[in-house]
Amino acid sequence: MVSFSASTLAREAAQLDAPLLPRHTLVLRRLAYWASAITQPPFTATAAILLVLMHGAEAIAWQWVVSHLLLAVGVPTAYVVSLRLRGHIADIQLPERRQRLRPYLFAIACMLCSAALMHLGRAPRVLQSIALAGSAQFALMWLITLRWKISAHTASAGSLFAIAHGLLGSSALPLGLLLPLVGWSRVYLRRHDVMQVIAGSLLGIAVTLAALTWLH
Repeated sequence: MVSFSASTLAREAAQLDAPLLPRHTLVLRRLAYWASAITQPPFTATAAILLVLMHGAEAIAWQWVVSHLLLAVGVPTAYVVSLRLRGHIADIQLPERRQRLRPYLFAIACMLCSAALMHLGRAPRVLQSIALAGSAQFALMWLITLRWKISAHTASAGSLFAIAHGLLGSSALPLGLLLPLVGWSRVYLRRHDVMQVIAGSLLGIAVTLAALTWLH
């Protein structure tokens, strides 16, 4: 959700072609860079909600999808950008644990507002469950971040996999390969350690499965 950073990605991309690195190292670095770039939380969150829509939600769900993406993804991302522009954070990717606390709280508030609007407007229940799952997931991540740095990348990827498996069954199993790929990329780029990416994956899967179970 809040980890997109054009400046950070540009710096990392510039390092991909470092002339003194062995060829296999350059290949691994490019793979890690792109795996991390295309699976940032705003992208995986968008993919998850669109997957729910395409799987068969009512036609009226489009208005709820758009409002949720704007409120629960767009607004928190814009907030982080504003923090960076005002100099309150050093990097939009929030590599420092303590700098994640305010953006996470803001994201939780936005997600809860989206969930409340869906409830009041009687949006499709599957969309309400996804909104509540996102709120609960970031609330838990905020609590964990008070003492420890958990991976938002793998948490979002885990949530996407859980949603896909809940909707598509065994057909979604190949998507599970995304989890080790994202986790490896975050460790390789030295953004997280192994336990942090594993914890993120488990959190994303567990919270989303709980929400889907409530749905049924």
